[in-house]
Amino acid sequence: MTKLRDDFAVLGGFVDFLAPSVFIGAAGGITGLANIAPVRPPLPLTTSSREPLADASTCVQKTCLKLYRDTVASLSGKVDPAAAAELQGVVSRADWVLVKGGISGTKYALSQVRGYGGAPRRPILPFDASEGKGDKVVAELQEILKIENSL
Repeated sequence: MTKLRDDFAVLGGFVDFLAPSVFIGAAGGITGLANIAPVRPPLPLTTSSREPLADASTCVQKTCLKLYRDTVASLSGKVDPAAAAELQGVVSRADWVLVKGGISGTKYALSQVRGYGGAPRRPILPFDASEGKGDKVVAELQEILKIENSL
């Protein structure tokens, strides 16, 4: 594997492939999913040395940070890779819920789960929550929210 410069980092654009990306040398990820279960204002998930942040209270989303830390730890044998892979599955399923809904679906989910988000700016149309579609989005996020609330 080619070592990148210290002033350059590869970040995936979706969290649904965070663990595989870290396994092949990515520094972390940028994710809209962290908006659904934020703990604090957005901060980097890694230091410049690719080491996880030491203080969990500074994370964007505890579940995504746990996935990152467990994946990095599994590279050195400190965590079972199967545990990281299982958590990656949960995170991927939640990310897919938001990807399907796009910006308006993410903003809808934010409104339902966190009480903010509202309708997107024009020209993006609001999320169509009719016929149980809105309830389905919230229901499909319960798996990750349960984990998030347990951390």
